[in-house]
Amino acid sequence: MADTTLLNQPRFSQPDGWRWHTFRTSRNYKIRMGSVQPQGKIPSAAIVCLPGLSEFAEKYFELAHDMLARNFSFWILDWYGQGESDRAYDN
Repeated sequence: MADTTLLNQPRFSQPDGWRWHTFRTSRNYKIRMGSVQPQGKIPSAAIVCLPGLSEFAEKYFELAHDMLARNFSFWILDWYGQGESDRAYDN
């Protein structure tokens, strides 16, 4: 059995103020994005994360917390076929 103690730490949880966004492609596929902004401050920069194959936004919550601590907004995309974005095939 895996030890889940590490994963229960706050840095791996969805940051406060996190928002999910979706849009549709020209072929009507849903693409999901997530974002978070520093609360009550103008961000110093916007970080856009474009993860690799078989990645999904929730794996990057720790990085989002780190970017917020540096006063950056953080955006991430679930590519087509990844995470909660649509897939070409049901399987």
